[in-house]
Amino acid sequence: MAPAPKTPSKPKKSVQFSTKNLLYSPVAWSPQLEPDVSSLPPSPISTHPTFPPTAEGLAGAGADVTREGGSSGSRSEDEPERMAPAPSYDSASAVVPSAPKAPTWTPPFVYTPWGATGTVELPPTPHMLPGGWPWNPNSPPSPSPPPLYTPWQPPTPGLAPQPPLPPPASAPASPIHLHVLLAFAPFSPPALSLDVAYPPHAQFGANQALSPTLFEPATHPPLPYLILRCRHLALALPRLAGTADDWSIPVVPFTQPNNGFVCVLDVLRAIYLTLRTSVHRAEYESIAGAPTRAEVDGAYFARCRAILDPLVRRAEELKGVKRVDVLCGKTRFLGLSGPLEAGPAVWELNLAE
Repeated sequence: MAPAPKTPSKPKKSVQFSTKNLLYSPVAWSPQLEPDVSSLPPSPISTHPTFPPTAEGLAGAGADVTREGGSSGSRSEDEPERMAPAPSYDSASAVVPSAPKAPTWTPPFVYTPWGATGTVELPPTPHMLPGGWPWNPNSPPSPSPPPLYTPWQPPTPGLAPQPPLPPPASAPASPIHLHVLLAFAPFSPPALSLDVAYPPHAQFGANQALSPTLFEPATHPPLPYLILRCRHLALALPRLAGTADDWSIPVVPFTQPNNGFVCVLDVLRAIYLTLRTSVHRAEYESIAGAPTRAEVDGAYFARCRAILDPLVRRAEELKGVKRVDVLCGKTRFLGLSGPLEAGPAVWELNLAE
């Protein structure tokens, strides 16, 4: 006997949503969803009672209850007993919840500068008065509390503690001191013989064995960052509309980032890399006054001619004018001065020819 062909199963309905029910549910939503009452016991009231109930309806309902249970106060053996569920607990751990305790009320204490103790007890609440709640006219009147407002008096020892005084003003911040290799000395030659147009690590020869000193903090106390501003760059390029770049030189920890402070080598490296930034066309066209565009172009060609390798020279020429060209030869490092009014981390970069 051939097996009966299988009836193809209906495809499962996907999750549905409605404008009234925005919560996710794996069951298809239906506005006519009826509750399942098959497991509930039968109701002693007729299926379609009248409202308001009539005497005949009430008599019929009482007769139905009498027939089912034997009397109006008895319960059928098949009908489950309706009781409120008791609070559950873990019997295995033998931890039984204790009965709740009745709440107790303690009269508060109000601070007042009167008396030696500084506190006045309030009268008891009405439910503590003899005679019951809310008030018994036969009970003796309780004394009323004193008013809370009193004129100000100087604090007296022995009273409740006064409000704390405001904290003292913070001590002025300690002055920032630059490292001796970075400090600007107008009447003496700079401590470093450095040209900011070239990498700093390539200029430290045998006579400048400063490798341990270059990793010392640039300031005391150490700072997590510095901002350097050059007067020659600020005068050559006015602030362009729609841009926040004022050609400042940001300095952050790079050689020793885990230390969290700027060292001497970080300052020299940041100056060199920032001056190697290319000048955009809008910035170049905004150059006016001193230096002129012709002077900037002359500095650009002079920098490229100083490169001996023809391939490297050609690659450098294709990169165009850089910010170091706007200095027009003023690339000798003299040191930092300041700090400026903008903050303890803002310093001025001094350069010369």
